[in-house]
Amino acid sequence: MSSTTIGFLILAVGLGVCLKFRESWLNATGRAAKTGVTRLGRIKKASWFIVVLLAVCLPLSVHQFLGFLFGWNRFLSPDICRAVILDHVYDSSSTMPSDVFWLWVVQQCINWFGGIMLLRLFWLYGKGIIFAEKNITCIRVQGYCLIINCFIDLEMQRSVHAS
Repeated sequence: MSSTTIGFLILAVGLGVCLKFRESWLNATGRAAKTGVTRLGRIKKASWFIVVLLAVCLPLSVHQFLGFLFGWNRFLSPDICRAVILDHVYDSSSTMPSDVFWLWVVQQCINWFGGIMLLRLFWLYGKGIIFAEKNITCIRVQGYCLIINCFIDLEMQRSVHAS
């Protein structure tokens, strides 16, 4: 993991711990009812936090992908972008076998689509829409993305071991 990823994880965990202690303090002092902190309110706040994290991480993953294709440096790092596929490290797309490269490109596109659906799902949660058909559609599409990714992983594994 890169230092940026570790920093984001520490930030997310720290914010989650702060929100949990705040909630516990409000409940212990009896101020939860006075301040209007309800279950739906907590869901909305947590959802907006996740939406912000996804809105930051999705463009960074696009930068990582384009950086690998064009030989750019990683975000906030002097290293070049690399792709690691089944314990094989590729420094550029020219060193990667073509069938593995195209499977990886398709997998990245499916991952972005799944990430956008996850962003949409938590955006709906942030608006207070919890049990709706739109939410079910987002969850269903994410499931399809995961299933397709499993098949792509199997095919990439076969292609990497064959080469």
